Amino acid sequence: RLLASNVELLSPLLSSSLEDESFVSLHLRYRRRPKRNVPREELFEILGRTVSLKKGLFMQFTLRRGASDAVTNVPLPLPEPLDSLLLTFDGRPPRSIKLSTTLNDYAIVNAAVSSSPPRTTTAPPLTHDHAKSRLLDPAEPWLRELGVCDASGRVLAKRAAKWKQINRFLEVLRPRLEGLRGAEVKVVDMGCGRGYLTFGLHRLLSSSASVTTVGIDHRADVVAAANAVAQAFPGEFSGLAFEEGKIGKVGGGGAKGGGGATVVMALHACDTATDDAINYGIEQDADVIVLSPCCHQELRKFLDATAEGVGGHPYSALLRRGIYRERLTEIVTDSLRVLALEERGYDCDVVEFVDAAETPRNTLILGVKRRRGRGGGGAGGSEGGPEGGEGAREKAKRQEILDLATLHGVKKWRLATLLGVDLGGGRATSTRELPPL
Repeated sequence: RLLASNVELLSPLLSSSLEDESFVSLHLRYRRRPKRNVPREELFEILGRTVSLKKGLFMQFTLRRGASDAVTNVPLPLPEPLDSLLLTFDGRPPRSIKLSTTLNDYAIVNAAVSSSPPRTTTAPPLTHDHAKSRLLDPAEPWLRELGVCDASGRVLAKRAAKWKQINRFLEVLRPRLEGLRGAEVKVVDMGCGRGYLTFGLHRLLSSSASVTTVGIDHRADVVAAANAVAQAFPGEFSGLAFEEGKIGKVGGGGAKGGGGATVVMALHACDTATDDAINYGIEQDADVIVLSPCCHQELRKFLDATAEGVGGHPYSALLRRGIYRERLTEIVTDSLRVLALEERGYDCDVVEFVDAAETPRNTLILGVKRRRGRGGGGAGGSEGGPEGGEGAREKAKRQEILDLATLHGVKKWRLATLLGVDLGGGRATSTRELPPL
C-alpha cells in the first residue's frame, strides 16, 4: 500500500509541472540495482522526459531492464489515473520516485514527499532527433593508423562495417563491465588479429579503471604491426601489448607478466580453440568471458554418425541434409558451451552483435561470473551446502549437458575433457526418458 501511495502523491505534482512547463525529468526506481547480474527481464527503473514529435508533445519513458532498454512514447496530457498507466509497464508500483522541476526537486519514498531546491532552473530542450552517440570518436588518430578512418576523422567506406562492428561490440559489452569500475583490470584477447576490438575495449575500460591488456595472435607480422600502433600512442594505450602465441598454449598468467585475467576474449577462434579459451577463462576465474565461435567441426562427426542411424524420429528429415547438420552442429556446440559456463558459475547471454549480411559469424556469447552476495548465491558454492543454492544449480546444469550430448550422440567433446565432465561415452545418462534418435 505504501508503494501504491507513492504514485498517488506523484500524480498532482507531475500534472502541475507539465501544465506550468517546469517539468525537467522523472525517475521511478523499482529495485536497487547491483553492479551487475540484474535478471535480464526484470524492470529496475523508468526514466521519463518530454519530447516533441511530429504528432505533438509526448512523455518518453525509458524502461531499463537487466538485459536491455525499451522506449515508449505516451501523448500528453497523460491519461488518468497515473497508476493505471504505470502498471501497464510493470505489475508493481515503484519503490521510490524522483521528480525534477525548475521550481523544486521532489523525492517520494514510503508515502512521504520531501522537496529540495532545483538542480536546474532551465527546462531541457524538447528535441527528439540527435546525433548518434558513439563510444569512440572517429577522429582519434589510432583509428587512422588501423585503417578505419582517414586523417580528418571520416570512416573509410571500405571499413564502415568494421567501424560498426567495433562500436556494436563495445555497446553490448559495456553493461557487463560496470562492476569493474575503479578496479585493476587485466584483459586477455586470444586470437586478436589486427586488434580492432582489442584497442577499442582497452580505450573504453581505461576511462574508468587501471587496465592491462594483452592481445595474442600466432602471426608474428600481425603482432608487430599492432604493437607499433600501441607504442605510437603511449598516452592512450599504456598497458596494452601484443604477443605471439597460440590459444591452447597460453600459460596461467595469460601472458608475460603473470596475474589473473579479469576479462577473457576469443572472437572467431576456430573450432576447439574456443573451448581452450573457455577453459582458460574458467581457470583464471575471469569476471567476464566473451566469445564469438566459428568453424564448428568437432561435434559434426557425431551428428553425421547419428544421422545414419536415424529412423522414425522428427529429426530424421533434418539430419539427412548436410547443410542442416552443419547448422545444427553450430547450435548444439554453442549450447553445450553456454551450459558449461553456467555450470561453472557464469550468467550467460547470447546475442547477435553484427548483421548476418556482414558476416555469418555474428553470435556473441557473454558470460559474467556470479559472486557471493550478488543475486542469490555466488560462484564456488553457497551457504546452503552442495545440494542447495549454487551446488544445486551446478548439478542441474551438468545434467543438462549430459542430456543434450546424449540426445545428439556426442561421445567426446574437448571442453568436457578439459573440465572433467564425463559424457558417458554417448550412453544415456539422464534420469529422464529422452526421445531416441
